[in-house]
Amino acid sequence: MEKKYGGGAIYQYDAPGRVREVGVENLRIFSAFAEPVEGHPFGDPARAANPSENHGWHAIRLSRNTENTWVRNITAKYFGWSVVSATGKRATIQDCVSLGHASRRQGGRRYPFMISGQMNLVQRCVTYGGRHEFVSQRQTAGPNAFVDCVGIDSLHASGPHHRYSVGTLFDNVKSEFYMESRFRGSSGTGHGWAGTQTVFYNSIAPQFRVGAPPGGISWVLGCAGEYSPEKRLSPASLYYQQVRDRLGPDALTYLLSQEQVKGALGTFAWVESVESPE
Repeated sequence: MEKKYGGGAIYQYDAPGRVREVGVENLRIFSAFAEPVEGHPFGDPARAANPSENHGWHAIRLSRNTENTWVRNITAKYFGWSVVSATGKRATIQDCVSLGHASRRQGGRRYPFMISGQMNLVQRCVTYGGRHEFVSQRQTAGPNAFVDCVGIDSLHASGPHHRYSVGTLFDNVKSEFYMESRFRGSSGTGHGWAGTQTVFYNSIAPQFRVGAPPGGISWVLGCAGEYSPEKRLSPASLYYQQVRDRLGPDALTYLLSQEQVKGALGTFAWVESVESPE
């Protein structure tokens, strides 16, 4: 950065206290939110949005001191805020399902897959009844990517949520509410510019509300309000193509599921095998 703008410096650092190479996988996690009733040991589903919120808020949290971690094959239900909240570095969150929440429908609730760290990947995850299903939080440095994810019964927008998140890719993400990266002004606790350098690629939502702050830019590429093959771009997935370009085609064998390989990238065909919350 030029001195006339304040200058800058580059430092090399080490973080010996980080927790590395650990993961959570193959779990089904429920948060009991009320007294059990017949057929429903965790509370009456009809009251899942009631004012009683004294129960589990996050199923899994990856703290700031984590690096090279993973969460996979997790099914969670009735948590008040998130299924996975990742504030660390280089986490992979994949093949997880949020079957809904037990909380009021207002701020600070129902953000199933929530990123606040750097270099994190969320892929092949599905949500039911989320408010901000695939979201980055305040001052998220990025880059981060949401790839081949689906939101069902969406209650509010996915995208950078508040206070200038940078460098987020939404690649083949499908939501039933609009997706956004824009100036949110005094929304919530004063969100301002939610994000910049945001890319929506081959994604599907009723609407895309996208802007960029001075000096920033965001993109909406190959996206549609309804599924329309004519509007999709090639390559089918920007993220997977970049992985292939950088590491070679063999790297995709570690990323792609058999359903994705059989159904062609980005068709959401693999979602048919996900269980319904009912």
